[in-house]
Amino acid sequence: MIRLGGIAIDTKTLIILDAFGNLLGALLIYAYNKRHFSRTVKYHLYSQILFGLTFSLFIVGMFLFNNMYLAIANCSLIFGGGFEVFAIMQLTNNNNEKIKKVLMFVLALVSLVQASFAVIIDVSNLRIALVTTTLSMLWLIIVYLLMKPKNSTLLQKMVGIFFLVTAGSLILRSLQALDLSKKFDLLTPGFAQILTFAGMFMIMIVSGFGIPLLSKERADEQLLISATYDGLTNIYNRKHFFEEAEKELDYANRKKCPFSLLMIDIDHFKNINDTYGHQKGDLVLSEFAKTISEVLRKYDLFGRVGGEEFQIFLQDISKEEAFMVAEKLRLLIENVNTDEIHYTISIGICSIEPNLGKESNFDEILRQCDLALYEAKNSGRNRTIQKSMQ
Repeated sequence: MIRLGGIAIDTKTLIILDAFGNLLGALLIYAYNKRHFSRTVKYHLYSQILFGLTFSLFIVGMFLFNNMYLAIANCSLIFGGGFEVFAIMQLTNNNNEKIKKVLMFVLALVSLVQASFAVIIDVSNLRIALVTTTLSMLWLIIVYLLMKPKNSTLLQKMVGIFFLVTAGSLILRSLQALDLSKKFDLLTPGFAQILTFAGMFMIMIVSGFGIPLLSKERADEQLLISATYDGLTNIYNRKHFFEEAEKELDYANRKKCPFSLLMIDIDHFKNINDTYGHQKGDLVLSEFAKTISEVLRKYDLFGRVGGEEFQIFLQDISKEEAFMVAEKLRLLIENVNTDEIHYTISIGICSIEPNLGKESNFDEILRQCDLALYEAKNSGRNRTIQKSMQ
């Protein structure tokens, strides 16, 4: 028993709190996500239900002293931990069905062994050590999935730390149970017991809030990507490209540095679609964007602004250098075959030299760039035409 602010907290109290907390959490998750269940939320819901059942059976076992209830409770606890791992796997895009099947087989085997310890052999120490160690291993898998990725968010790391702390408390309980010289059961007093069930209560709260928040974070990230990037080519879409280009233009006007806007059109792209089909046409667009992206500088802007029309904003570059870049891109594409489809591009450039007395207007730059591209296409295509503005 421990005291928090004058309130006595013992193992029984924590088990009751865990039971009601998990069942209530499952009810709230179901109510909130009733219309739109993702697989992550489904797995988490199953986990909450199984944990609620686990601690409810522990309560029954405390009063009836029946090992059968404890065996069923431990099975529920093990599979509840498994579904929590599945939720995190789904959330972190590690959804491997083979791994799931292997994990379920291992959990079923552990459940069978612990049930034999409870019903046939009746060795509570070994049963508790096995179940607690298994759950700690599941928590460590979750920690790995949340904290291993380089792009792991702060929220992921915080949730991972809570699972790590609870895994540590479970390991302490396992070590205490492995001391066969002393009988160890569900209500054996001790710091490890209190820490374990307090940790499970903490996990109930952290996962109850954390997994929905992580799902929301992932959904927000995907919405941001879809609002920023073109779905086919994975470069800036029209809206975001123009927003970023306006920012770059403001910078160039303030710093009085040269820049160029390139407008690129894939020659006779309609013929590619008509001859090879739209699927091949999409492949040409995606491969074109990938090829160009690999050549550009990290801070150059590159976007798809139309069906087969692309634009590039080159900051802090002279008009001579901009023309050389455009020719390099044109010749690169001329020598590329995408799935045996040969194609070329036409490029219109509007280059701006610094002018201390005048700021550049983006609409006028676009107009000049469009005229240059029109001239390149009308003069035979597969060429670069450049216009300059002061």
